[in-house]
Amino acid sequence: MRDLSLISPRSARASVRTTDLVSKTAIHEALQELNQGVEQVVRSLTVLQRAGLDLPFLNGQKILLEEIRAGANRQINGLMIEWESEDWNKDRS
Repeated sequence: MRDLSLISPRSARASVRTTDLVSKTAIHEALQELNQGVEQVVRSLTVLQRAGLDLPFLNGQKILLEEIRAGANRQINGLMIEWESEDWNKDRS
């Protein structure tokens, strides 16, 4: 599995700018839904853990999910900041 935390937002760019195909609002909404979904899974794993189930992998899974969420947020927010800056500079020209 590739470590996505090492990819900078600039190197993650597609050849066609994503915002040309999908609105920025849709990207923000998708990121919000991803964050809510991860939070729901983490809460569910916590309930299972508190129920006393002898599943030693639960904490590790919660940590992995949080790392995935953090990486996705970092990548997507980095790209959005870059795109907003480009648009702002374009508008000023």
